[in-house]
Amino acid sequence: MKLLELWRWLAAGFLVLELAIESLSTRLSSAATASFCLRGQVNLCDRREVIGVSTPAYRRMGAFAEYVAVPERTAYHLPDNLPFAHAALIEAVSVAVHAVSLTPLAIEDTVVIVGAGMIGLLTLQAAMLAGAGSVFVFDVDDTRLDLARSLGATHTFNSGNGSTPRSA
Repeated sequence: MKLLELWRWLAAGFLVLELAIESLSTRLSSAATASFCLRGQVNLCDRREVIGVSTPAYRRMGAFAEYVAVPERTAYHLPDNLPFAHAALIEAVSVAVHAVSLTPLAIEDTVVIVGAGMIGLLTLQAAMLAGAGSVFVFDVDDTRLDLARSLGATHTFNSGNGSTPRSA
């Protein structure tokens, strides 16, 4: 599914993405009274816990299990009309949209994206929706670069073999 389709399905994305970001900001931390948490900077809290892939100091195991016990503050009820496949993308789409929102991007600007994994490809789509003119995507995998071109990248470059950049 292209980001634009998900964006439209989520009513322009803002409400659900804002809720997801707000939820992450208030619920990841186990130290609600810590100064970083009170300022909304839970990513800096020394006592935060992240379920799944993270550094050992903050990891809470079990994210890849069929069932996992999580603190109540990190569990969210999904609306009945939100397909699980869409809900699973909320965090990744939030990262991409946030990255583009922090970038001073004007219409027809040139954007460079290093890495055509899931976040890179979502960032590509978010940049295109924000009005980017030329988007250069770098990766070491030609299959990912082909996908990047199909999603709107104007130029791709395989940085692993030093090949000449390809235009869409």
